[in-house]
Amino acid sequence: MKYQFNAHFEKNVNKKNEIYEKGLNEYPNDTDLIGQYAVFLSDIFKDYDKAEEYFKKAIELKPEDADYIVDYALFLKNIRKNYDKAEEFYKKAIELKPEDADNIGSYAIFLYDIRKDYDKAEDYYKKAIALKPEDAANIGNYAFFLSAIRKDYDTAEEYYKKAIELELMMLPLLATMLYSVKIFGRTMIKQKSITKKQLS
Repeated sequence: MKYQFNAHFEKNVNKKNEIYEKGLNEYPNDTDLIGQYAVFLSDIFKDYDKAEEYFKKAIELKPEDADYIVDYALFLKNIRKNYDKAEEFYKKAIELKPEDADNIGSYAIFLYDIRKDYDKAEDYYKKAIALKPEDAANIGNYAFFLSAIRKDYDTAEEYYKKAIELELMMLPLLATMLYSVKIFGRTMIKQKSITKKQLS
């Protein structure tokens, strides 16, 4: 957990990589750390071959975890452009976790953006929103779909307004979370200092 926390708040990309590598040397089978490192390697470090190796390792260690499977599906779609294989992994993730609105919403984007299967995409957008009606991202994505594909501007506007309303409602919560993280970070530093004094 400490390695993920430290890597998240480290701004220097190379230092981030060092933190992950150090963590994985200590905890080589920590699937959360492996999965997070795979996303970092893909999205930030741009080491795609190594990223794929870690995506596969996370899935191998925890094959029932739908989140790792969807992360790999996104990688296959966005980086490898292997759409058939990406769709296999999307379907597998949804089969494992059929009530996960985030994964269903991600598959809806794939159907719209890659397959151009607009009717099926709309079904999945609606399903994602029904499962998680407070999710501004899925609502905003569906609004865009309604505007760009269906040309239903009035309904799209309704969904856009709803997404904005939800985002604004989330701002106080996000501020509280950021404050908590800041205090938690300071507490960790204090605890380390106390421990050092106790040892000396």
